[in-house]
Amino acid sequence: MDDSIKTYKCPNCGAALTFDSKTQKLHCSHCDTSIDVEAMKALSDTPSSTDQDNARWNTSDAGSNWSSSEQQGMRSYHCPTCGAELVTDETTAASTCAYCGSPVVLSDHLSGAKRPNYVIPFKVDKKTAKETLKNFYKGKIFLPRAFSAENHLEEISGIYVPFWLYSCESNGSFSFDATRTHHYTDGDYDVTETEHYLVLRDGEARFNNIPVDGSSKMDDAYMDAIEPFDYSAITDFHTDYLPGYAAQTYDEDATACAPRATARVKNTTIAAIRRTCDYTTLTPRTSKISTTQNSVDYALLPVWMLTTNWHGKSYHFAINGQTGKLIGDLPIDKGRFFSLLAGITIPLGILLKLFIF
Repeated sequence: MDDSIKTYKCPNCGAALTFDSKTQKLHCSHCDTSIDVEAMKALSDTPSSTDQDNARWNTSDAGSNWSSSEQQGMRSYHCPTCGAELVTDETTAASTCAYCGSPVVLSDHLSGAKRPNYVIPFKVDKKTAKETLKNFYKGKIFLPRAFSAENHLEEISGIYVPFWLYSCESNGSFSFDATRTHHYTDGDYDVTETEHYLVLRDGEARFNNIPVDGSSKMDDAYMDAIEPFDYSAITDFHTDYLPGYAAQTYDEDATACAPRATARVKNTTIAAIRRTCDYTTLTPRTSKISTTQNSVDYALLPVWMLTTNWHGKSYHFAINGQTGKLIGDLPIDKGRFFSLLAGITIPLGILLKLFIF
């Protein structure tokens, strides 16, 4: 058995354990046993023996080897529960065996530079995520029926998305061209008086845990839209939080993602400064921002994802796995749209004809 792969089994019946977002414990669906993460850590650290199958099948002629081009970006593992081979891309950190359904953690992807500092555990379970999507679909009369079908909602997946968390002190100096306008009446005249100002401001701000996702697979706009996360629930990373969910490691490092964090610091600082300026118009002239006490942490944050295709176009939905905040695009069933439009247009046409003639 590959020691780099860790699976979590119930200490009572041996079935696979998954992390329950509601109880924040590992749960066995077979015998209904629940066990604390800390307790499971202690059990996981205790050496144990595993029965070995004495049968040794000669599989040397079964299938063929991966070509060198196919191996790029791909890795294979064996499920320690059923022995099936798992093939994943190089950014996958946790998966579920497609054959027996056992959750497995590919722990060799989580070592060294790839190991996160922190994790925010899932709070929103799959049932709640599905209900959130159902409510989002309600009232959308032009939504294709495939989107509201129960079997489609079952495709929603819980994913721990890699995020870089940037923290810093921001100090800035700013200048603005400003105007203040007054309106009054002078005899028979309406007068508009405009005063012009050069506004100077200095300010500082503290930023903690600015999140920037480190996965090129995730839409940055979607990840920004499901914020904020409640960082009071963040905890030290441990693989016990991963069973039952997918996970990714970053493929865009902290240096590559830093410009997005810097832009957020600048824009947020300028916006805060602008709120101190009470003028009719305010146009930025110059800005100079410096940061100190810069630090970056690597964390896995919970997200429910659903991607589906409709007439050749992909539609994505993301739900904050902690707060339930949702973002997504919906397609339009053109057939239903034009049918309804025709039903409205024909009576209007008849009414217009009667009115004219």
